[in-house]
Amino acid sequence: MKTVSDVLEQKGTEVAKILPDALLGHAVEELDRYGIGVLLVIDDSKRLVGIISERDIISGLAAGRSNPLHRRVETLMKVAVQTCAPTAKITEALTVMEQHHIRHLPVVDDDNILGIISMRDLMYAVLDATRMENDDLGDMNDLMADMVVVDG
Repeated sequence: MKTVSDVLEQKGTEVAKILPDALLGHAVEELDRYGIGVLLVIDDSKRLVGIISERDIISGLAAGRSNPLHRRVETLMKVAVQTCAPTAKITEALTVMEQHHIRHLPVVDDDNILGIISMRDLMYAVLDATRMENDDLGDMNDLMADMVVVDG
């Protein structure tokens, strides 16, 4: 079974980040610019301190406070961030995502942010593995059929 590191190797390790004191309006611009759904929130020493999603921002907007986009990211970010190690198996990462009802999982080794994986990334990895397994089974079936014909 593939690991999270294998997934990052295929998709890349670029991660969109933002500081906690940035304005939500800037976060919205970054999400739009990169066409993504989450930003990792880092402190000045580049440590992961939170995560903010488009859903978090929508909830903040729905709360109806005046000038919500002029508020700081830290007012809406989630600080209890679930992460995984690069050595985690895909099934382990999927289990964490399912248990915590999240779609994005930062990949961290010690305090180093190595990347971020999404539910979609993991589904593609599982689909690729399943296709390869099916191809291998088909090849084995063909070999077995050839052996039966030769012995027959």
